[in-house]
Amino acid sequence: MKWLVFPCAVALAAVLLAGCAHDVHATFPGTGAPVPTGGVVVRLTDASYNVTVVVNGQLVADRRHTGRVVVDCVPAGRAVVEVSLGGDRETRHDIKREIWVEPGRRTTVPVAGPEMTTAQGVYAGLSTLGIWLVYAALLL
Repeated sequence: MKWLVFPCAVALAAVLLAGCAHDVHATFPGTGAPVPTGGVVVRLTDASYNVTVVVNGQLVADRRHTGRVVVDCVPAGRAVVEVSLGGDRETRHDIKREIWVEPGRRTTVPVAGPEMTTAQGVYAGLSTLGIWLVYAALLL
């Protein structure tokens, strides 16, 4: 029975790492005209599910699990950044910011991440308890 501990631990680690948030890198769809461009970085305080980012009316990230979205080739000047995040187990946030994009530089837009709902807290607690019970059962 103890020979199952290592394979179960590896499988659990693989499942947990597959669900991790990753940075999203996107390129703003251009018109082809040579205009000075910069970048926009949407930085969440905590990673979230269902992150959607729209810059100047163009969808650049759609329902991604991430904590950071980097958009390059955004035309310099005034830009409107809209961010929607959360849902399901997280509180929903919709943010709209008007920013100034400088040529050759990245402008950061900080966004407060989602808050844990009561359901998410209960789920996290029961999941942790379940993992410890399985681990204890494998060691016996």
